[in-house]
Amino acid sequence: MDSWLFTGEEAYSLATLVCEQLTVRLKHTVVKIFATDIDAVARMYAGKAIYSSFIVKDMSAERLKKYFLKEENNYRVKPEIPNMLIFARHNLVKNPPYCNIHFINCRNLLIYITPASKKNIFNAAVWP
Repeated sequence: MDSWLFTGEEAYSLATLVCEQLTVRLKHTVVKIFATDIDAVARMYAGKAIYSSFIVKDMSAERLKKYFLKEENNYRVKPEIPNMLIFARHNLVKNPPYCNIHFINCRNLLIYITPASKKNIFNAAVWP
C-alpha cells in the first residue's frame, strides 16, 4: 500500500478518541464520522480497516490491544470503531460541505486546493 494513499488513519484515530470519551453516561451515544475522499481506491483501502504490523511503533500496547485484532502480519481495527465511520465520495470543490456537522477536520485537504476554490468552499459552508 502506497504511503500517500488515504487509508483512514485519521478517521480511525478520531473515532478512537471519541470512543474513549463515551464512558458511563455517554456510552449509548451514537456517533457517525463521515470520512470523505474523491478517490474510490483510497476509500476501498480505508474501509478495509487493516494496517500492517508497522503500526506497533506508533501506538501504545494498551490501545493496540483494545482497538485491534492481530491477523497474521496485519492488524484489523475492532468493529466498534469502523461502525462509527462512513467512508463516502465527496468533492468539496464541486459540492458544498455536508450540513448539520458538529466538527470538520481537513488536516491536509486545503493545501491541495487553489485559493479561489478555498474561497468558494468557505462561502458555501453554512456556519451556525
